[in-house]
Amino acid sequence: MAKLFNPVIPIKVHEGKNNSPAGFAYNRKAVKVRRVDQQWRVREGWWRDEVVREYFQLETSRFVCMIYRDMLSGGWYLQRIYD
Repeated sequence: MAKLFNPVIPIKVHEGKNNSPAGFAYNRKAVKVRRVDQQWRVREGWWRDEVVREYFQLETSRFVCMIYRDMLSGGWYLQRIYD
């Protein structure tokens, strides 16, 4: 089971090597990234409202989750937490 956030939750991410997430804050608590399990990019809608995102599925110190960086705005978002 997973908790999907709609709308997604804006987060501030501390970036490590290769601009990948090393940690972020969630519910006013620091979350350390232990491992990036998957990383992929999505680019769609170039003919209308373009979406370019870089997704990360992470194992953290507290949970497994999916976050993404909006490549157009530079913002980071928490999209899903897995149970």
